[in-house]
Amino acid sequence: MSLSPDRKAGLGAAALASLVLQIAPAAALAASAAPADAASICQGAQPRPGAAVHGPVLHVESGSRLCIATGASPSTWVPIDLKRRDLTQAALMTASFGKTATCVIGPDGAGDCTIEGRPLAQALRRSGPVLAACPAAGPAAAPLLRLATSQP
Repeated sequence: MSLSPDRKAGLGAAALASLVLQIAPAAALAASAAPADAASICQGAQPRPGAAVHGPVLHVESGSRLCIATGASPSTWVPIDLKRRDLTQAALMTASFGKTATCVIGPDGAGDCTIEGRPLAQALRRSGPVLAACPAAGPAAAPLLRLATSQP
């Protein structure tokens, strides 16, 4: 038996609606089990001025804050506020996520970090422009690209 294109489209929509109804409760449960805010992912103590924190970057909360693991437990994952405040989350994620970072905390509580032994600015340049792979960004992305790859 052959189905008309209209009937096939109707079956596709019905199957999609059924799938959404099956997934929705699981998605709601997962969302409620997730941390209330991203800051709760890094549960370690804020480092004091003069401290050096070393380990893999496990989370990039924003363009100015990342999380360094100093142990296996989330209670040892240390939040680092960066001296640089001009980065996008995507640029910082590209340059640092999963890589080893060392951050020295300044008197203002902000970290001056190296990524895999390189200054953050150099790591950003090596990771390249984040928006270059997004053709929809077009010329409007140029200022963001300059920001993401500029030196401090």
